[in-house]
Amino acid sequence: MKLRIRSARGISIILTLVLLIQGYLPDAQAPSMGFSVAANPTAVTVQIDTPAYSTINVTSVNGFTGTVTLTNSTTPATGIACTLSPTLINLTSTTTSSTSTLTCTGSIGGAYTVTVHGMSGSLGNSASVTYDITDFNIGASPTSLNTDVNSTGNSTITLTKQTGFTGTIALTSSTTPTNQRFSGP
Repeated sequence: MKLRIRSARGISIILTLVLLIQGYLPDAQAPSMGFSVAANPTAVTVQIDTPAYSTINVTSVNGFTGTVTLTNSTTPATGIACTLSPTLINLTSTTTSSTSTLTCTGSIGGAYTVTVHGMSGSLGNSASVTYDITDFNIGASPTSLNTDVNSTGNSTITLTKQTGFTGTIALTSSTTPTNQRFSGP
């Protein structure tokens, strides 16, 4: 819809803006319907061969109803296996939000990004979760020391490899407060 007022250009511009704000012009876009996909947590640290979980929340946006199909992809493509349950989310006028569980198990240590894709017809959205798969454990015994001035205390540091780990581990240390000293083999 276009209005032409020849006597005053300023009035033409004002009328066009008022009509656009009120939504009377066919060029004004109505809010789009769809759905959102979110993950919680978005970052997980876990040991090799141990399942880790993230909740995937699918929520209707602006009254969307329909079935959302969930799939996942990983980067890098190997070293972690993931499943979603359920893979179909049905959003209705009364069920405007629902969840799926993303379960991932890493077989090779490293950092992975898992992207969960939600599709319904031509509509799509996604969320990502980062997984840090550890290859070894480090522990200290005891985990804290109290010593007198000019005396020593000892703590044993233990490294335990996880499935499939081979390699060299470089150890460094730091103390708090910084005027303390540490020596190691």
